[in-house]
Amino acid sequence: MFHAERGDCIAREVPDTSEFPRLVLGEPDPESIRRNRLTRKQNEAVRIATREEAIARALDNMRYSDRRCLECGYPVASWLRSCRVCGSSEFRDAEKP
Repeated sequence: MFHAERGDCIAREVPDTSEFPRLVLGEPDPESIRRNRLTRKQNEAVRIATREEAIARALDNMRYSDRRCLECGYPVASWLRSCRVCGSSEFRDAEKP
């Protein structure tokens, strides 16, 4: 996270879009819901994508963050009650440069 805060290039985990579940528009019938349950690989892809999106949002709001999450260390904007990345509600003041 230190490198991300400095603006350095960092590697991030991004699932392949083919691993995501299909999107069904409209009202699916109960049989199609049963048939289209998420696989373990799809669940993992959704979990990773959701976490990476939360990390991106936390880093985007870094300029509004005067505190860090005690659990994961990511910045937490002052108006949030819990960390977007891990959900913790315990924070510490950020070190000033």
